[in-house]
Amino acid sequence: MNALRSAPTVAKTAHFVLQAAPDTPVLQELPTGVAPEKTESVDNSALLNLFALRPIALALVVPKRHAKRAATRNLVKRQMREALRHRCADWCGRQLLIRQRSAFSALQFHSAASAALRQAVRSELDLLFAQAARR
Repeated sequence: MNALRSAPTVAKTAHFVLQAAPDTPVLQELPTGVAPEKTESVDNSALLNLFALRPIALALVVPKRHAKRAATRNLVKRQMREALRHRCADWCGRQLLIRQRSAFSALQFHSAASAALRQAVRSELDLLFAQAARR
């Protein structure tokens, strides 16, 4: 994770920062000899998930100083994962760090895990990924 903290910032919003390591594979291929001939099987199916072939190395940081309650930290992390899941094809094989950099107003969001907070977090994460896509 320390390597990701020094990775370049890809996008930034009022509450979040997205950092991505340079486009290097997460998993290194092992040198092997010639592969044996394979017959048509499930392994060769066109239905293989791209994410399974090129996983995303993901680090999520939600500091206690920005989200005092565990319910709030969990809500923010769930929304981070869900926002990335919808864009996994764009980020497969990358190393990402999504970090909360400031707190959401406790006066505006009274409940630790309210629907309003969930919507605010999700819309800002969508904005974060939209900014990253433009670069």
